[in-house]
Amino acid sequence: MLRRRSLALFRGPGPVSPAPVPEEAAMSSAQSTTYPATRSALLLRRRIAAYFTGGIEEIPALVRVLRETDRHVHDLSVDVRDGVTESSMVCAVLVAADEVDPLLERLRRLPAVVSAEPV
Repeated sequence: MLRRRSLALFRGPGPVSPAPVPEEAAMSSAQSTTYPATRSALLLRRRIAAYFTGGIEEIPALVRVLRETDRHVHDLSVDVRDGVTESSMVCAVLVAADEVDPLLERLRRLPAVVSAEPV
């Protein structure tokens, strides 16, 4: 006994016939390659503050650590006052949640940094 199989892709006027799929296209869709994400997908502005000693001479080192993240830095402000031993830097950095702690750790490793915290 011979059975007939029908393939209905869509309903429309006239007879339906499936479009031929080239062998190369069928293979490429079956062999898709996936790559692991190197960074989290959701980037948000995270505000951080670093308190440091040494005055304006230490600002380039702080900015260098921020630039190493390869992320956008927004609203950077530094407060250095004459006669005060501790200065502050506050900024917003566009980073993923899992990148905040490593950034703060890199800032804390600088000799002049007293503390670095999320704000």
